[in-house]
Amino acid sequence: MAEAPSDLFGLVGTILDGQYRIDAVVGQGGYGVVYRGFHLTFEQPVAVKVLKLPELDAPTQNVILGKFREEAKLQYVLSQASLNVVRSIGFGAVTTPSGAWAPFVVLEWLEGLSLAADLNARFAERRGGRGLGETIALLEPAARGLIAAHHQHVAHRDVKPANFFLTTTGDVPPTPTMKVLDFGIAKVILGDDLIAGPTAFMSFTPFYAAPEQLDRRLGATGLHTDVYSFALVFVEVLTGKPPVDGREVMAILLEATDKNRRPTPRARGATVPDAVEAVLARALSVEPRARHANLEQMWDALTKAIAASKPAATLEIPSAKARGAMRGLTQPMPASGPTPVAETVAAPTAALVQVPPQAPTAPVPPFAPLPGRPSAPAAIPAPAAEAAPWVPPPPPLTPYVWGPPPMVRSHPPPAPDSGVHWAVWAGVGFGAIFVLLIIVSILLK
Repeated sequence: MAEAPSDLFGLVGTILDGQYRIDAVVGQGGYGVVYRGFHLTFEQPVAVKVLKLPELDAPTQNVILGKFREEAKLQYVLSQASLNVVRSIGFGAVTTPSGAWAPFVVLEWLEGLSLAADLNARFAERRGGRGLGETIALLEPAARGLIAAHHQHVAHRDVKPANFFLTTTGDVPPTPTMKVLDFGIAKVILGDDLIAGPTAFMSFTPFYAAPEQLDRRLGATGLHTDVYSFALVFVEVLTGKPPVDGREVMAILLEATDKNRRPTPRARGATVPDAVEAVLARALSVEPRARHANLEQMWDALTKAIAASKPAATLEIPSAKARGAMRGLTQPMPASGPTPVAETVAAPTAALVQVPPQAPTAPVPPFAPLPGRPSAPAAIPAPAAEAAPWVPPPPPLTPYVWGPPPMVRSHPPPAPDSGVHWAVWAGVGFGAIFVLLIIVSILLK
């Protein structure tokens, strides 16, 4: 079980500047102690970072306090530009119960753990590194925070897992994210030159230092320094191994400045695409000018390399079911029995012409030449498919003509002969005689 950090300054239980109550020690590093505090006005938890310094005279104290004021302002500006940068709330200085003078900065309180603690836990549990996609997703918020700083011409200069904090957003439901901590040693960059402060203490961690931080003969530090350190963190998350094998400063210096021993993913045992290896190899160049100019360039190149390295779809002839799906046919295939196939999909030639069955003829050997044709190598016949029953072709359709249907007219009867038939005259004669007999009988009476 890890030992709880001690209260180096004896501040637990005190109130700083009349509004920050110090409740507990939550972390301790080489340069300061982090306390959990409580903002009495806002009634919210806060983090209070108190810097450890040697005994200083009054003028130097004023310089350091000015640097802390610069840190608080810078932290606030960057947190306004990106939610992936921890937000500052205030700053000040305190004289501890033992009489030591110490500056402090007040930050928003974050629930979670540092990336360093996460990597240590994974290493202890032998879980190894993360996949390439998981590494990109995990580190993207931190990259965006550093990109926002680089847009302000601010170099962090102490990029390491301990300064990346895994937490959650205030969304509902909360979303995992990562925030960049400790811009206290950041400097404002004008062009390629670094405005150096009067402080003389080391403001970086050698384990994640860029070559120019270890050997000033390689050039000045700048935004490209963050590119190198961030690439080291990326490789460590990807492989689950420390970025360098050395533990002493001299061994780290020799390894960091050796052009033939670059800590790229493949050199540290990871399998990555060529394009990804090339991007990180450039970011880990010994020469500062050979790297990407800033983290935005490096991150864009890395994400494009990963996207371009995704395997392309294999070109193949789709099955009848796949072709039906591409045409919007969503009918399910039966579990058993014959497989229905759509017309003009499974057998396109059958829809063009249908030939009635013919009388069986003698089989022709598969490689025998046809009668009357020169001998030629025959193509290997395709596997025979089951013959479908022949269906007579439908009758041709009558073309449609716009307008009312034509009238159907019957042929007129043939015209009668021009002469009078003898039977007609006979009938007329008998009728006249009958009428005459009736008239005579009336007169005789």
